[in-house]
Amino acid sequence: MNKEIITVEDKSINEKCLIYRHKSGLTVCYAPKKLSVTYVSLTVKFGALCQNVKFDDSDSYENLPDGVAHFMEHKIFARPDGSDALNELAYFGANGNAYTTENSTSYIFYCSENFEKNLEILLDFVFNPYFTEENVKNECGIIAEEIKMYEDNPSSKIYYNLLSAIYKNHGIVKNICGSCESISKITPSLLYKIHGAFYTPSNMCLVISGDESFDNIINIVEKTFADYNINPVPEVKYFDEPLEINKRYIEDMCDVSEASYIFGFKLAPILSARECEKRSIAYDILEELLFGKASDFYNSLYERKLISQPITLGFDFGNGYAFSSVSFSSVFAKETEAEIRAFIDKISGFSISESDFLRVKKFILANFVRDFDSTEAIAENLVTDMVTGSNIFDCTQIIEEIDIDYLYNVLKNDFKTDKMAVSAIFPKGEK
Repeated sequence: MNKEIITVEDKSINEKCLIYRHKSGLTVCYAPKKLSVTYVSLTVKFGALCQNVKFDDSDSYENLPDGVAHFMEHKIFARPDGSDALNELAYFGANGNAYTTENSTSYIFYCSENFEKNLEILLDFVFNPYFTEENVKNECGIIAEEIKMYEDNPSSKIYYNLLSAIYKNHGIVKNICGSCESISKITPSLLYKIHGAFYTPSNMCLVISGDESFDNIINIVEKTFADYNINPVPEVKYFDEPLEINKRYIEDMCDVSEASYIFGFKLAPILSARECEKRSIAYDILEELLFGKASDFYNSLYERKLISQPITLGFDFGNGYAFSSVSFSSVFAKETEAEIRAFIDKISGFSISESDFLRVKKFILANFVRDFDSTEAIAENLVTDMVTGSNIFDCTQIIEEIDIDYLYNVLKNDFKTDKMAVSAIFPKGEK
């Protein structure tokens, strides 16, 4: 193959990927694995937070309707003959799907046969959309039902309530699906405009993990994008967000059997992709040390029947935002809340033993290596790399770099009570 191929690898675990950049700007990332299932993701860097956009033919920013990236995801599968591209993939033995995040939209399939045919189908329907007044109107009704479902979902409600407590201006507080009002403003012409601007190869990546021929993959890409050149992508303006939280506490009621809480801590945005990766791994370690089933605190609550499900420690980040969180559910809500508040108040003084630290690090490393036994996990991690600029093949080195002092700094800096907001969900009729 007379092409410039970049190899990125981690020799310590004998894993690698091959990267090829087509003249159109499309990045192709292939992770060879001798597994029976091939997993494919075609990802565009256009997600729910792409709300204020300066198109090439304009001198000002245009406010896009909330939920338009998710709406686009739904309509991409429509074919001019009235069929659905998902059915076409299924006919050739592939399982297809799609999802929208804050920063990107991915169109995926996995299969054990007819890989090349399914790849051609994927590239065809994503780059040749079909929007009409009728199919857009019909989709509004379908997505409106999805929005109502999320509004009634306790997990979704408590999460978005927390975000609205933490953030004042940032678009992260808005549901990825948008609202019934916002999606009613979406038209075929707007979808075509967005597709033409953002669904360009230079703003996309094709990630494949499986036992396929990279030569054949590149040949399909070159055939598909022979007439494409690198096009400029519209500028996206993100959000001016103050350092202070928006409100201290927010509560709601739902059809649940026990109360749930999330304690959220507003953090300064983290600009380095590597530091985000390092912080994420640190949180995985701290979750086990602080709240894992072997921890003293969890066992104290469990033995007193204050808690029956795991306590979750989270770290989320993206364009212009970062926050940590502690989540739990309990039938004895107030008493458990008081215990966890007291624990958080003194969390910066938590003592980490060397033996526990090393045990958990080995556990985290083993889980990371185990991910390479799944083409889906490999591909999704590589998609994250393509979107955020991180590098999955740095992870073993990053895990090794993390020491107890780094964890102490995270505990000291990321759990400040003056930056804490609380979201609670109670069973209906109970307070």
